Amino acid sequence: MLQIIATATIAAIVGIGGLGRYLIDGQASRQYEVMAGGAIVVALLALLVDLVMAGIQRLVVSPGLVVAKEH
Repeated sequence: MLQIIATATIAAIVGIGGLGRYLIDGQASRQYEVMAGGAIVVALLALLVDLVMAGIQRLVVSPGLVVAKEH
């Protein structure tokens, strides 16, 4: 999911839009605070989605299928 969100930001380069617009438009107009804000929002979204997916994984995977780590 992290890679999908990161790749989706590249869609702004071809004019599709999305959160990547902040990065592209900020760079084009030299508004680096807009670029930084867009990058932070994309990173936070990716982390949030990753946490949600990890939570879902914990709920749906049987505890018997989890292999214990050896120390």
